Amino acid sequence: MTIQTPNYYTKLLKELNTRYYIILSEFTKTYPKYKTYPTLSQYSDAIETDEQNLQELQSEFFQLKNNLENNISELGRDIFRNNRKISIIEKENKIFSTKITGMNDSSAAAIGMFNDIQLQYNQYLFGNILLGIVIIGTGYKFYQNQKS
Repeated sequence: MTIQTPNYYTKLLKELNTRYYIILSEFTKTYPKYKTYPTLSQYSDAIETDEQNLQELQSEFFQLKNNLENNISELGRDIFRNNRKISIIEKENKIFSTKITGMNDSSAAAIGMFNDIQLQYNQYLFGNILLGIVIIGTGYKFYQNQKS
């Protein structure tokens, strides 16, 4: 069964309402004549036709009501299924969010570790350059002392 839009039901309900007032109008014209002259077949046929039209309209309204109730229950089942899917996705989202947070923390730790290693390397490099300058200076002084 296909789910109809609310506009479909509004349009159909307006149509049934219009037909109801037309049939009711005919019935109100025919009924007094029938009650006045119940033996005339013209009035008895007319009142029968009006009653059949009212019963037909009643059955169409009942079908409309039934279809609307079925659509509502089907929409309710769809909503329930979608809510269940949403809750599953939210649970997965929590898991992935914690993993992303952990990865961001790991990334920050790795960057911090890289910066620490870079600083340590720069300190060793500076120390080696300073040591080289001291050795060259000492060697120069030793050479100067050897010359004199």
